[in-house]
Amino acid sequence: MNYTDAERRGIMAQLPARLATAAMTSRMKTSLAERPGQSS
Repeated sequence: MNYTDAERRGIMAQLPARLATAAMTSRMKTSLAERPGQSS
């Protein structure tokens, strides 16, 4: 895959937001799973 500089810059700009969203959702899932009285 060959990206232009602009495409690569756009991807790099989106990466932190994607990582933050993924971390937030996984943290929410684990906190929901750890809550007592909840059946998953």
